[in-house]
Amino acid sequence: MKETGLQSFFKGEKEGISALVEAYAPRLIAFLCGYVGKADAEDLTEECFLTLLERKRRFPNEKALRTFLYRTAKHKALNFLRRTKRQTALDENLSVNGLEEGILADERKKRLYAAMSSLTEPARSAVWLVYLEDYSYREAASVLNCSPKAIDNTLSYAKRKLKTELSDL
Repeated sequence: MKETGLQSFFKGEKEGISALVEAYAPRLIAFLCGYVGKADAEDLTEECFLTLLERKRRFPNEKALRTFLYRTAKHKALNFLRRTKRQTALDENLSVNGLEEGILADERKKRLYAAMSSLTEPARSAVWLVYLEDYSYREAASVLNCSPKAIDNTLSYAKRKLKTELSDL
């Protein structure tokens, strides 16, 4: 039976971290693009995996590892923004250069990302985790350090705002 990347990682095998990077790096980069530009997101993703290697703590399951990676990514992004004194998340460059240039070729996706940029940072993060990463409200609340009810309220706000922004699609 073939071991998962998580099992290999905890045994200290080189392939373990490679499997984790291959599985989670693209999603972390996309998540971090909600805070910073693509190049910075790639750098911060590398830092997340370095933090994982440095701490090399035990995780009871893969969900706990995912939560750790997303929480670490969020904290690194916020610290990066504080250091560079930038206060924008998905700015105008996102609709032109952000996320994955190939994906943004579709006009509807451009509009969606532009509408997402109008959301507050907590709302953007909640939408990303719940609807794009399939996190439960409880898991998203754990990553964002809030209650599941706060996630519910934030998503209600985000859906209303997105519905208004995208009503003509």
